Amino acid sequence: MKLSCTQETLSRGLQVVNRGVTSGAASTLPVLSNILIASDEGRLRLSATDLKIGVTHWIPAMIFEDGAITLPARLLTEFVNSLPQEPVELATVGEQSLTTLRCARYSANIRGIDADEFPLIPTISDEPSATVPAGLLRGMINQVVFAASSDTTRGPLQGVFTTFSGETLTLTASDAYRLSVRSARLATAAAADFSVLIPARTVAELGRILPDDDSIVAITVTPNRGQILFHMENTDFLATLLSEQFVNYKQIIPKEYKTRVVANTADLQKAVKIAGFFARDGSSLLKLNIETAGDGAGTITVSAETQDIGDNDSIVDAVVSGAGMQIGFNSKYVADALNAMNSSQVALELTGPTHAGVLRPVDGADFLHVIMPVTVPR
Repeated sequence: MKLSCTQETLSRGLQVVNRGVTSGAASTLPVLSNILIASDEGRLRLSATDLKIGVTHWIPAMIFEDGAITLPARLLTEFVNSLPQEPVELATVGEQSLTTLRCARYSANIRGIDADEFPLIPTISDEPSATVPAGLLRGMINQVVFAASSDTTRGPLQGVFTTFSGETLTLTASDAYRLSVRSARLATAAAADFSVLIPARTVAELGRILPDDDSIVAITVTPNRGQILFHMENTDFLATLLSEQFVNYKQIIPKEYKTRVVANTADLQKAVKIAGFFARDGSSLLKLNIETAGDGAGTITVSAETQDIGDNDSIVDAVVSGAGMQIGFNSKYVADALNAMNSSQVALELTGPTHAGVLRPVDGADFLHVIMPVTVPR
């Protein structure tokens, strides 16, 4: 194989496919720590897989001789990222899996593994199940994926429940202590109504490579619901789906509330962040004391205390509907939810100190976050 491409496009391509390389793969199958580099109908194809996800990215290149090789992902990426923005020449040498890279006054010989040992990343040729703008999907992922469980014993709670219904796409994640739900309009209606469960780690990696623009992502699910493909202009992201049944999350969402509080998101974020410095005990307890002052005016006093550290109070102006109350939450959970709001004002809906609270953006009905309360000691 012999080719030439720009340093900039090669560096960007390696950054994309590195999402499919895992550090632990080398101990089981060394080739999984490598990136496949192959000529493909006049372009350069870069691929990586950990057997659960597969990422393929195509970049423009001048192909002088067709071929394929796999090279160590970390070494190759570090070397290419350090090169000047000049053309990079790549050529395989003999039959010893040795590849030479040259750029300006820099050169390196990197020993790889034969491309025949690289696992085949399946392709899905079916028509897309639905399409969605890339930037919109990226934003949806950021508002949901953090709520999934990282505990490997939690089964379906390790996934993001993804529902296609008519013209609507809904992403849902929960770790049993909080629940995040985000809905949006698809670019084209789903071919049929269906739901799949995607591993949260996979969804997070997808979010990192999605462009923040209006380019279209075509989503295709295999008939057996075993894999899902996200196809972009120059990138394919293939993922293996979970087979577990997700919880009936709609039962978790409170249907009514007794107190509704509307506050400036940035002001509440700051108060919660400061309280987090003092919420160092096992439950990371954050206390919200909601008080009314008549005519809808009111305040939220955000506080936290750890005996060996100290305590704090921050007061945030709010519009309060209903009775005042005191309730406790995990400070990190509240901070995560507020960071995902993307709204200048946030509404907190409460039923009582022992019931789940709901956070919503005031200017949108397509996102909500439910948090279970923490008991406030008397």
